[in-house]
Amino acid sequence: MTAFATGRALARAAQAAVPRAGAGYTVLAYHLIGGDTRTAVDVDFDRFRRDMEWLAASSLAVSLDRAVDALSSPNDASRGVVVTFDDAFDNFGRVAWPVLESLGIPVTLYVPVGFFDGKAPSPLTGASRLQPMSWQSLRGIATNPLLTVGSHSYAHADATSQSDEDLRQDSLDSKRRLEDELGQEVVHYCYPRALWNRRTRSAIAAVFRTAVVAGGRVNRASTFDPYAIRRVPLRSDMPTLERLSGSSLWLEEAVSDLARRAKAYARTLR
Repeated sequence: MTAFATGRALARAAQAAVPRAGAGYTVLAYHLIGGDTRTAVDVDFDRFRRDMEWLAASSLAVSLDRAVDALSSPNDASRGVVVTFDDAFDNFGRVAWPVLESLGIPVTLYVPVGFFDGKAPSPLTGASRLQPMSWQSLRGIATNPLLTVGSHSYAHADATSQSDEDLRQDSLDSKRRLEDELGQEVVHYCYPRALWNRRTRSAIAAVFRTAVVAGGRVNRASTFDPYAIRRVPLRSDMPTLERLSGSSLWLEEAVSDLARRAKAYARTLR
C-alpha cells in the first residue's frame, strides 16, 4: 500500500471522531454521474438521485451566491449545502441536470472553455472519450435561474505553474468567451486540479468575484475566504450525502488535498 493510500485509509478510520458541522456551508464538487468510466469521481446515478432527493427534502440546498452572501457576514450562523459540477461534460446536461432541475436544486457549473472550443484536451484523466456539452446546449440551460455558470479556466493548466501574466490572460480569455457565448456576467472561478497558492489567489481576485478549491472543510463565516472556498469532491466510494454534509471536515479529502498540493509544489522545485 502506498503512503497516500495508507493516509486515506487512516483518515477514513478516524472520520467518526470529527465534530459535526454545525453552522457553515458544505460545498460539493461533482464531475460525472453514471458516465460509465473507471474514474473515482464517476458517481453512480441512483446514488446521486437519492442524495439529491435527500438534499431537496432537507431544505439545505442553496446557490453559491447565496452561500457567499451569508458567509460574508461575520456573525452568520446559518447552514447550507451548495452543489457544484466541474468540467461540463455532455454527461452533465443529459444525466445530472434533469435531476437537479426536477428537484429545484441550484447548481454552479464550471466550464473549461478550451475543452469546449476543441483547443484543450479532456480535463479529467480517464474520461478522454467523453465529449463536452455543446455551446448550444449550454446556452439552452444557462437562462434557468437554478444554473450559475463559472469558469474552469481556458487551458485547464496548473495555475501554480503559470506566470502571473499567463494566468491573467487565461482567466480573462475564459471569462470573455463565456460571457460572449452566454450573454451574462461570469464571476465565479474554479482552479484546475484544485491547485492554488497566494500568488494565484491574487491573480484570480483581480478577475473574478470568487474561486473554489478543495480541502473537504465546511466554510464558516469566521474564516471565510471568497477566493479559497473549500469543497468536498465526491467520489464513487464515499458515504451518503446526509452523513457527509453533517461533518465539519472530510478527512480523506483533506489528506488528498495535502498530497495534491505537495506534489505540485515539488514540481516547482525541479
